[in-house]
Amino acid sequence: MKPLRQIAEEIGVSKQAVQKRISREPLCSRIQTNIYKNDNKVYIDELGEMQIKAVFSKSKSTTKPTTIHIDVHNEVVKILREQLVAKDKQISDLTNVQKILAENTKRNPKKSDVRMNKRRMTLTSKSGPLNRHYRNVKR
Repeated sequence: MKPLRQIAEEIGVSKQAVQKRISREPLCSRIQTNIYKNDNKVYIDELGEMQIKAVFSKSKSTTKPTTIHIDVHNEVVKILREQLVAKDKQISDLTNVQKILAENTKRNPKKSDVRMNKRRMTLTSKSGPLNRHYRNVKR
C-alpha cells in the first residue's frame, strides 16, 4: 500500500488531481474497496494504484504526444521531404526533355508534319480549293 501523495508524485500530478479523479465515476465505484484511511492519510493498495495510473496514462496519451511519437513524426517528415526533392528533380528533367524534343521537332519536321502543314495552308489560303467553293456558294 502507498499513500495517495506518493502515487500522485509517481504519476507526475498533484495530490488534489488524484483525489478529484478518485471522487468521480467510473473510477469512484471501481476503487472504493482499494482505499484505506489511517490517521487522516489516504492509502491505496496495488490494484487501486494500477487503476489510477491507467486512468491518468489514458488522459496523458491523448493530450501530449510522447517523444516516440514526435521522433516518428519527424522521421516521416524527413522522408516526405526527400521524396519531394526527388519528384521536383524528375519534373525538371522531364521539362528539359520536352524542350529538347520541341526544338528538335522545329529543326527537323517529319514528312507527315510537312504534309499536314501544306494541307493547312491550302485550307487557309484565299485561293485554296475550299475557299473557292465557299465563294461560289450564295449566302
